Parts: sequence; C-alpha cells; structure tokens
Amino acid sequence: MAHEPAALQPTAASAADTRTRVRVWAVALATLVATLFVSSALALLFPSALQSESGTARFAVIGDFGIAGQNEADVANLVKSWNPDLVVTTGDNNYFSGKASTIDQNIGQYYREFIYPYVGSYGTGSTVNRFFPSLGNHDWDAPGIQPYLDYFALPGNERYYEFIWGPVHFFVLDSDEREPDGITSTSVQAQWLQQALAASAAPWKIVILHHPPYTSGYHGSDEIVQWPFREWGAHAVLAGHAHVYERVIRNGLPYIVNGVGGAEIHAFKTPICGSESRHNADFGAMLAEANTTALTFSMISRSGAVVDTYTLDKAVMAANSYPVVDTVSTMTVTLPDSAFLDATVSDDGIPNPALITQWSLVKGPASVTFADAAAVDTAVEFPQGGKYILRLDASDGSLSSCDEITVTALDFSNPADLAITSFSAPSTAGAGQTLTIKNTIKNKGDGAAGASLAEFLLSTDATLDGEDILIGSKAVSALPPGATDSTATTVEIPLEVEAGTYWIIMRADADDDVVESNEGNNVASGSLRIGSDLNIASLAPSAKDAKPGATVTIKETTKNIGGTTADPSKTYFFLSVNGKLDSKDVLLGSRSVPSLAGGASSAANTDVVIPLGTAAGNYYILAEADGDDAVVEIREDNNVSAKSIKVK
Repeated sequence: MAHEPAALQPTAASAADTRTRVRVWAVALATLVATLFVSSALALLFPSALQSESGTARFAVIGDFGIAGQNEADVANLVKSWNPDLVVTTGDNNYFSGKASTIDQNIGQYYREFIYPYVGSYGTGSTVNRFFPSLGNHDWDAPGIQPYLDYFALPGNERYYEFIWGPVHFFVLDSDEREPDGITSTSVQAQWLQQALAASAAPWKIVILHHPPYTSGYHGSDEIVQWPFREWGAHAVLAGHAHVYERVIRNGLPYIVNGVGGAEIHAFKTPICGSESRHNADFGAMLAEANTTALTFSMISRSGAVVDTYTLDKAVMAANSYPVVDTVSTMTVTLPDSAFLDATVSDDGIPNPALITQWSLVKGPASVTFADAAAVDTAVEFPQGGKYILRLDASDGSLSSCDEITVTALDFSNPADLAITSFSAPSTAGAGQTLTIKNTIKNKGDGAAGASLAEFLLSTDATLDGEDILIGSKAVSALPPGATDSTATTVEIPLEVEAGTYWIIMRADADDDVVESNEGNNVASGSLRIGSDLNIASLAPSAKDAKPGATVTIKETTKNIGGTTADPSKTYFFLSVNGKLDSKDVLLGSRSVPSLAGGASSAANTDVVIPLGTAAGNYYILAEADGDDAVVEIREDNNVSAKSIKVK
C-alpha cells in the first residue's frame, strides 16, 4: 500500500501507479496532517528526509530470508544486535509462495521492530518505517503479489521505488519477469532508474534487486538484468536469489550477492570473472556503514565472524579508475575454423598509460591456442568441439578488470550425444530426508564426450527452469562412443520444503560442457510426494446389511502413504446416502490414530451403531482419515473411502 497522503510521498516510480488504500491509521494520519506543518508530516512518514542532513547511515542487508525457523531467527538476532537505522532486503521475503497466511510468521515475527505500520500479531512495530524489501520470485508466486502489497507500506508503486537515508540514495528494483513495467535495460522500469540515478546528488547510490547480474552461484548470472548500472551512476549493486554470499567486481563496480538470510544455502559453480570473495559455510547478514566520503560493507555470519569487508572510498576512487573491459558474452564457431576475439579495453591512464592485457582459458574440454594472448583482439584455435570459457584481463599496474566470453566450438564430424537411459527415484519423501536415485548416462554419439556434470533438481512441475532447487549432482567422466556412467546418487530434500507434489529432474551435461548432436535427451524426471499423506487403506464393515439400532464393527486401516511422519489424528465414520462426504452424512463414531511414520499404518476395529429411525434403503459407511484436519498433507482429496451397507 502507498503512504498517505499522496502529496507527501517522496519521488515515486510513477505517479499513475500511486494507489490509495484505507488503513486503520488513516484517521490518525489525517489528524496529524491537520495539526502539523507539511514538513513535519513528511519527516514522520519518511524520516530519511531528515536523516539526509546527518550525513551517516548504518543499514543491514538480508536476502532469501523469509522462512520461519532457527536459521532466520539467528540472522535476525544478529541484525538487531547492530541496532541499524534500517534494513533492506534482496528479495524472497516470504517462502514458498508469498502467501498471506505465512507473511507475518516469515517476516514480522523476526523484523517487526523495523516495520511501520506493522499490522501483524507478534507485538509492536516501529514508529517509522525502517524496513525496505525488494520483490523476489517467491513473493511473486502469490497472485498479484497482493499479500506483499497489503503487508508493507512503501513509496511509489511499491514494486520498485527509491528513498534516501543519510548519504545513501537507495533504488529498489523488481527483477522478476512478471514485473508489468519490464526488466530489460530498455524497459519502463530501467528508464525510470536511469533518470532517477542521473537526478540524484547523493554521495552514494545503491541499486537493490533480487536476481543477480553476476554470480558464481548455482542459478548463474542473470544476463537480462546486466544493465549499465556503472554508466548510469550507481556505486554498488546488491542482489540475492543465489543462496550464497559473493562479492564480484566488474569494471570497478561491486556486485554483492547476499542470499544467506535463512533459506537453504547453495553450492558455488566455477568462479566467474571478478569474483573476489565467496562464502556459503553459514547464514548471515551484511552491515553497511556510510558517511559522505566512505561506504563500508561487512558480511558477518550468524556466529559473529566477519566473512568479508569491502570499502568504497571517494578519495581512492577519484585517484584512479578501474580499467573497463568489454567482450561479447557468447560466440559460436564451426571447426576447424578458428574464432576471432574482438574486445574493447579503456582506462584513465593512471598510474600507467599503457594497459597490460592477457587472454586465458577458464574452462573447456581441452587446451586452446591464442594467436597472441597479450593482444586485445586476437584469434584462438580449438582442438575439439565443446564449450570454452575465455577470459580477458586488463591491468593498469594498480587496478585490474576482466570480462569473459563463452565460445561454442561445433564439430559436426564426430558429435557426442549424452542421454539419460535410466532413471529411478522414490515416489515419496519427507523434508530433510536423503534419497537414492539410480541413473545411467550413455554417450549415444559418434564422438567422444568430455567430462561433464549431471544435476538433480527439485521442481514444482516437470519442466526444467530457473526456479528449480538443486538437491544433488554427480561428476561424469569422459565417455567414448557407446560408453555409460551408471551410479546410485544420493540427494537431499531441503528441510524447509512444504508438503505437496513435486518432481525430481535429472539433467545430464548441466553446465553445457559437451556439444551434442541432440540436446533434447538430457533430461529425465519422476514425481515425488513430499510430506505426510493419510488415506484409508482398507475398509470392511462386519455386515452387509443391518437394522436401525444394530451394532456394526468397522475394520479399517489408516495409512500414511507420504514420506514425512504424520502427527496424531482421528479417523471418523459416517452413514451416507450417496457415498460422498457431505453435510447430510450422519456421524457414527471415530477413533484415535497415533503418529505414523512415512509408509506406516494403523489398523483397528471400531463399533458403531446404525441410528434408530434410519429409513430402510441402500447406504454407505464412510471412513475419513484426519477428520479434524490436524495434519498438513500432500493431498486432502484422498482421505475418504466408502463401503455399501443396506439398512432393513
């Protein structure tokens, strides 16, 4: 919801996007406006207007944090121990689906002291808003992000916005593909950012978004948000999405990924160009301290250990600028042709007029040959087909920059073809459990396949996409034509996964290291039910017909067909005229069912009485597992079973 009155808002992303919603505090606000000067009202709603005069700011940065539990609690306690002026987030504030039913327990339970107006149930909030989130993909999973909009009071259109606190001008973006104003560098949102950065006179301009423009994390760099932030005037870019901490410097601009606020931590892939600090050993948060001449970021784990520190200093930045290196991101060449690398390098000439440049191979199936590795523009030869990552470094003797290009070398004479020929995974599991997946990868091609990596992902559907969660991997050795790699791979289901139906997806050649004749046979999948799931495994009344007032013994078995232990529950028995559970059914009795591990069952005989006055006819005995809805289940539509009975 937008702050009211609209006239008192700071610069918004779009005046047309300003929405007015009624809140319980509207009356108090109207009274305030009526009794105070406009400047006083502005200061109360957005204290940053006054804070800008102080010249200092201390703020915490958290990301991928919104999942209630000990990990988030530890990080929140760390943040509160710093007593920061404000908290900013790099997204995924409310796992897993951005629901209204989870937003307060995932956010307000731990950070209510920074939120205004706080409308949750965990106590008193702040007197001014000091909590500024950015939208993540999990927040967008709620239709229209309505729970997010209802819960927070933010400037502008609330999806992307700006505000000033002390010497820092914050620009919070929405990097999700569902953003109505787009996420490309020419989108409405990007044009807003470019203009807002140009108009700002703040000592420090910080861009915050969820998807990282550059990272060595599992999801990889998100090229669509590799906007020209440095050219537009930004001093730092903060992101999340990758559940790691990483500091990447590209052409002098720090890109800091902070996604270790509470959700499960991920692994790193091959470090990308400019990656100077990486951490995924523990959860934590970042403390930033700014004055008009310096801005220091400190990444601190929940134990209090300082993982990384990086300072932007105006004097140092003015004395010497980083070289600027730019190459195209991808290139394709058909063997035996060589590739010509065409890059650009520039510098301020300080401290040395001449730059030292060098090409090198970062990753590939074989060594390459550069015509002149020290030249910015040069040719390179590849001995075999495959994917190659090449890096260009430039140094002025004091500072250095780099860029990378991925070259696909196609060899049509003897292409490889990796295929998943067998895949067998369990059908049920519990959160936090380990599973064994039997699998075979075969090279069906005519040429040799270099070493590669296979990955296993947890998905909400059977389609491989960027939202899937990595749960395991295996290294695959080089395979000659016809050779196979068969293993039993252990994977782990994340502890925080909600109950439901998922898919385990296996992907051969996950890093696209092997150039193949067929890229359409690298994926296999199988459905997986995570959580408990109670149903009636068997139901047998002792008689097929009975008179009103007669006792019938019901032999029944309640089973947990899920993978997670189900809490104690009750199974209910009804007399039904149509075999379907509805409000017209007559309750006959119930029995208690103990806690059931995944795959376990409970059998019992329960005596019930056919009610006196029941009209003669054909009926059904219904048994309903978890009749009180005490157990959160994978499915709630398979709890009822019916058997016919005739009343004489």
